[in-house]
Amino acid sequence: MTDADVAGLEPVVKETEKWFVSHGQPHLIEDYNATEHVLTRAIPFLVVLLVVQLFRAVRVGWPDQPLWLVGVVVLAITVATRIGLNLIAGRELWRQADSVGIVEASAFAVIPAIAWLVATGDSFEFFRVLVTNYVILVVIYVITSFGVVRGSARGLQKALSGIGSAANLAIRALPLLLVVFALFFINSELWQVSHSAEPVPFWTAILLILTVAALAVILLLRRELEGINYLKDPDKIVAFCKDTPVGDIAPALAVEAANPPPLKRRQRTEVALLFLYSTGQQVAIVSLFIVVFFSLFGLFAVPISVLEMWIGESVLTPVFSFDWFGSRVFLTWELIRVSALLGALSALYFAVNIVIDQTYRDQFFTEIATGVERTLAVRAVYLMLLDRIDASESTVSQSVGDHVTMSPEIESESKSRTDDV
Repeated sequence: MTDADVAGLEPVVKETEKWFVSHGQPHLIEDYNATEHVLTRAIPFLVVLLVVQLFRAVRVGWPDQPLWLVGVVVLAITVATRIGLNLIAGRELWRQADSVGIVEASAFAVIPAIAWLVATGDSFEFFRVLVTNYVILVVIYVITSFGVVRGSARGLQKALSGIGSAANLAIRALPLLLVVFALFFINSELWQVSHSAEPVPFWTAILLILTVAALAVILLLRRELEGINYLKDPDKIVAFCKDTPVGDIAPALAVEAANPPPLKRRQRTEVALLFLYSTGQQVAIVSLFIVVFFSLFGLFAVPISVLEMWIGESVLTPVFSFDWFGSRVFLTWELIRVSALLGALSALYFAVNIVIDQTYRDQFFTEIATGVERTLAVRAVYLMLLDRIDASESTVSQSVGDHVTMSPEIESESKSRTDDV
């Protein structure tokens, strides 16, 4: 492979890595690390966080100063921070950071804490801001590292594109759920619980139901991940790589790419998260249909007089009310809570059915699994590109070494001259 060939492959590699990031799979990038790939993508958010906290601290320390002066001070501190970090890292003063290490990341946590200490003179504020910022850094690292935002966005896009099938699934399940949930819906005890329960315990109970539903989906993920097809058929690899950065070069490398190395632990975790995003959002959309249905059903079928009799309250404060063909219809917090509870139970119902029912599983997972297989096909070709570049660089290094080493004739002539001297 010539230098020109290598130069032509490197842009393809860069574009493929960007493609992994845009598809919420950044860990498929080879040698993926925090300093070069994770925290560098979080720099814009970290800068915004730094500016906001500095502005608040300076504003507290100088409450009587005009906003423009506070802004100038914050800007000066921010610019000084950037210059200082570049000096520490040995970069040019205004160069954009190509890596973010412990020193740079800690600066975003420590500098605002120092600003609060100077502004308030309270050491407690210093430690509070410091600990809070380090927690934020950890959260940012996890979200950025596993492409949570991009993965959730793509999962939501797929879920919305399949909203028709989700609606069909909800309509199929609605008659059975009506039979089961109607007994709960007209039960006065359920309405009394929704009325008398404190908000935090009530919504915690709903969160517990949703957690069990998520665990059911996670159990299914383990089974589905074991069955992922690593695409050992070159023709399928070429087909899946169309309209991707490696689409043009895939036919030449498909045979070699047909036996890729297995996914690493973090890569498997990321693929599992992609399944979880997509499946969870599909279940959420289906459950939302149930919530809307029961909200509308209760809105028109349960008059407020009956609701007051069930609850034992003579006066209820509705969220809002409106006239419906001469009748007054009321939306109450009790109806919202009951509908939310039935929606959470429906989410659990669908999650369990995805695990035990092949029809439901095919409905949810076929498109998701196809997307994962496409990503793995791109990864297989991408790894072959890296191997070609590494092999070319090794060849060049070896050629340079052979060129530097003396030939036997030159070495003999040099020895002869040394002996003459």
